[in-house]
Order: sequence, then structure tokens, then C-alpha cells
Amino acid sequence: MGGNLLRLDKVKFQESTGILVFLLLIALAAFTLAGCSGGSSAEKKEGAVTESAGEAEAEGEAVELEPEEVKDPAQLFVNSCGACHGHDGNGVIGPAIRGTARSVEEVEKVINEGKGSMPKFKGGELTEEQMKLIANYVKTELK
Repeated sequence: MGGNLLRLDKVKFQESTGILVFLLLIALAAFTLAGCSGGSSAEKKEGAVTESAGEAEAEGEAVELEPEEVKDPAQLFVNSCGACHGHDGNGVIGPAIRGTARSVEEVEKVINEGKGSMPKFKGGELTEEQMKLIANYVKTELK
């Protein structure tokens, strides 16, 4: 009888271990997908620190810009798209977009409206001008 009890405990342990591993994988997938949502505004503000023309540049100080003030297409791409598409456009979680066959207008439409699991950026922290800068950057710099 003691042998049967030991086998039952082993089966219960194996079942609970499988369930635990399954739940951990789901949690990992959720955290990974959350990383593609664009991050918090605090994270974007940290990434938006650049040298400014004028007094701060002359003094060698960095100035923190509001997200809507960032005009550098490469920085905008890295801050808003890099987590999923890679800083070089070769893809991480999202697809590779380097050398895309889409036109600038099509790229801009995807940025505005989103596609599949990619969130839309229209009405978010990116301005219309910034979305145009990113679309042009994808076509001209990520060849």
C-alpha cells in the first residue's frame, strides 16, 4: 500500500510541475508582448535626452525633451519601434522591416493604424510629423 501512495504523490508532483511550467511560459509571453506596446511615457522621456542647440550645447549639458519635441528620425525609431523591430530594423519580436517593399505612405499607414499585434501610434505620444519622419527613415535608412 505504501508503494501506491508513493506513485500517487509522484503523479501529482509531475502534474503540478507541468502546470507551473505552463503558467510561467504564459507569464513570460505576456511580459514579452507588453514590451512591444511602446512602453511608458517615463521610459520614452528617458530615451529622449539629447544635446540641444543653444545654451545647453555650449555648456556641454544634456537637455531632456518632451517626447513630442524629438525630431531625430533614428532616435524616434529606436524609442518607438526598436523594442519589437530591432534598433537596426532586422526584427526582434516583430517582423524585420529593413528593406521593406512597402512605400513610405504604406509604412506611415501601418505606424498610424497598427497591424496585427502592432499597436497604432495615431493619437498616442507620436505626432503626425514624427510618424512621417519614422516612415521616411524606414524607407531611406533601413535599406
